[in-house]
Amino acid sequence: MEREIIHAPYGSGRIARRWPSTVLLSTALGAVLLVLPVASGGTFPPIWTSASTGWTNGAVTCDFQPDRPGANVSAAGAVDAGIYVGIGQLVELAPNGSAVAMASMSGAAWTIVNQSWDHTLGLAYEANVSEFGAIVPAKRVGLVDVQVVFALPAYDENPTPNATVVTIEAQFSNWSWQASVDTLSLRLVTWPVFSDSEHLELGLGSGVTSVSNRTGQEQEYLTPAASASVTTGPGAARSIPAVPVPSLSADRGSVHVNFSTGAGEYQNLRYSAVVGIALHSAILGIPLYEYAMTGAAAALASIVVAWEVRSARRHPSDLIFAAEGPQEPLHPSDSPGVHR
Repeated sequence: MEREIIHAPYGSGRIARRWPSTVLLSTALGAVLLVLPVASGGTFPPIWTSASTGWTNGAVTCDFQPDRPGANVSAAGAVDAGIYVGIGQLVELAPNGSAVAMASMSGAAWTIVNQSWDHTLGLAYEANVSEFGAIVPAKRVGLVDVQVVFALPAYDENPTPNATVVTIEAQFSNWSWQASVDTLSLRLVTWPVFSDSEHLELGLGSGVTSVSNRTGQEQEYLTPAASASVTTGPGAARSIPAVPVPSLSADRGSVHVNFSTGAGEYQNLRYSAVVGIALHSAILGIPLYEYAMTGAAAALASIVVAWEVRSARRHPSDLIFAAEGPQEPLHPSDSPGVHR
C-alpha cells in the first residue's frame, strides 16, 4: 500500500497521516511559551491614567494615590488583595514626647515624576510641605522639601526575590526646628485595601503584615528600616539609629519611626521602608499560578512526546522518509509538492 509522502528540499519528509500528534506537540509547546513570564529589559515605563498611576513588573502590582505619597501593593493578578502604605506625617517632638510642630503629607500639592530606569520601575512624589506649629491656632512655621520614591525591580533575565519587594525612600530637607533639644518622628500609615479579605497583624520585629481572613496566611508586609541617613554638610553623610514603633487600631496600622539625633545635627534626613508580597504568592518574582500553568503545559508536552516515541517504537515501518529509495530528482523549476 502506497503512503502519502510530503517531499521537501534535501529529501526530508514524513507521512501526512501523522499530523495530529505534531499539532498536539506544537500546541503544548506553544502553551508552555505562552504562560512563561516575559523577560523585560531596558527602561520599563509605567502605565499612566487620568486619575492615578500604576505599574507592575509581573510579580507585584502598585496602584498609586494621585494626591499623596502612597500606594496599594499586591501580588500581580491577585483578586481582592493588597495593602496600602503611605507617608503620613513628619512630627517634631519635645523631650517629653509632645508634638511641637508637624508637616502632614496629605495637605500638599504633589508633583508625580516618572523615575524609571534600566531594570527598575520608579515613581517619585515631590512637594514643598507646610510645617505648622502644634499650638492652637496653628501657624505655619516653615516649609519642608519632601521627596518620596517608590522603586521596584523590573523582571529581567535573572529574577530574584527582590522582584517582589517595593522600596519606599523618603527624603526631608530644610526642616524648621522649634527647639535645639527636639527630635523628629515619621509616621507611616497602612491598611488592607479589602478589609473583607484581609486584616492587619503585628509582624516580626517592628513590621506590620496583612493576613488573609480565609486562610490566615500572610499576603503582604511592611518592614521599616532600623536606621536612616543624614547629611551634615556638603558631601558629608552618616547613618543614625531609627526606632520603628508599630501599632494597630481597628483595621488601620501605623509605624512611628523615631530618630534620636536632635536639631541642628543634620540638614536633611533620608529614610526607607520596604513593602512586599509573601513568598508563597510568588517564587523568584514569578507568581505561583504561572508556575502551575507552565507545569500543566509542560506535562501535556511530555505526554505527547512520550506517545510519539511509543508509536515510533511500535510502528517503525511508519517512519518513511522521502529520501528512502530511488526518487526522481526535482527540477529547479518545480516547487516541492505531494508525490504518490
